[in-house]
Amino acid sequence: MISPSIDEIELLKLTWPTRTFQSKSGGTLQVLNAIPITLVQRLLQYDQKELENIPDIRGFRSYQVSNIPQGTVGGLEFHKVRKEIIYCTRGNLNFILEDITGKIQEVNLEEGNAVYFPSYIMHTYTAKEDKSSLLVIANTLFDPNDKSTHDTYSMDAFRALQEKQI
Repeated sequence: MISPSIDEIELLKLTWPTRTFQSKSGGTLQVLNAIPITLVQRLLQYDQKELENIPDIRGFRSYQVSNIPQGTVGGLEFHKVRKEIIYCTRGNLNFILEDITGKIQEVNLEEGNAVYFPSYIMHTYTAKEDKSSLLVIANTLFDPNDKSTHDTYSMDAFRALQEKQI
């Protein structure tokens, strides 16, 4: 089995100093993310072998996790199809990313920074500040009531895959 590696992880940072602007309507316009086209193209490529085993969950979605208490651990999972871009929209989050070969990369995300990682990357994060928040952009659709669309696997399943690689 050949799977994505830590080498495909990409760190992103908003490239302009101001992310909030006054709009023509008098409201506030807030830039949530800015993704280079080359990354969008990679995000929207899918492993056809993995897609054969599940319903068609290809798509584009985003969601936010807000007010994460300091010290809380999240993630502890990997995906077989889903690729993600995760932006820190508030606070500070420390990510541990691991590929199937056991290579590990640690990434600290502060507000305005993001990380892209492909499928088959175990990801775990710890909130370093109270009320940290993150915005996730994913290349899969998800129905909480339909388990066949849940492309999320545990750390135990990841470790079992790693054992098969040895």
